[in-house]
Amino acid sequence: MPRQPLPRNLHAGPWGFGPFLVATERPEHTRLIGACITVWPTVSHQMGLILGTLLGAKNEGAIAVFSTLQNARARRDALNAAAEFKLNERQQELFEAILVAVGAAEKERNNLAHGCYGTSAAIPDGILWLESKRFGPWNMKAMIGDPKITQDDYKELAQYIFVYRQSDIIEVYDRLRDAFTITWEFLDYIRIFPRPMSPEDDAKYHQLCKIPRVATALVQLRSGKKNNP
Repeated sequence: MPRQPLPRNLHAGPWGFGPFLVATERPEHTRLIGACITVWPTVSHQMGLILGTLLGAKNEGAIAVFSTLQNARARRDALNAAAEFKLNERQQELFEAILVAVGAAEKERNNLAHGCYGTSAAIPDGILWLESKRFGPWNMKAMIGDPKITQDDYKELAQYIFVYRQSDIIEVYDRLRDAFTITWEFLDYIRIFPRPMSPEDDAKYHQLCKIPRVATALVQLRSGKKNNP
């Protein structure tokens, strides 16, 4: 997981949350997060194109429907259902591995997109991250001031705070960039359907299998099937 819990010696502070605080004090972290956020829509679009190709759709309908599915599980189920009827066994396994790799990237992107950000002077090379659902109730209590926020309240919230270093955000960006490449290459691979597979198509299949994140997912999937026949 490309982030670390806030060190315990900083649970009582000093730290603060706020978008303008972050943009001013951590501009490079902010830029990197923005880069991550801008990659994902294209990856999602390419997943819609994959669904349309698997369904043999010749219009924008499949992509439009896919874009309305807000739940990641629903999108994955739609893709798996289409793949089941269009792909052979080894292609289905490859596609399952691709969904694992892309799903991991999506999860990291969602964390960046739906968290609250802050800074601590004690961590000049890091940016603080907190789930919105954790920050909301605490911040409401702080704004109302009744009862007054105590040191214990700070410490309680701090257990949910994480730190992203620049290298952590770059790792997320690399994962998202790989998701872009993987979905683009797979889309290029399935565009040849339904014509008969050629040696070149088989080479493309093996090329996809060798992409590091896909290869790792394939190993995990095969290990899981071996342990749970």
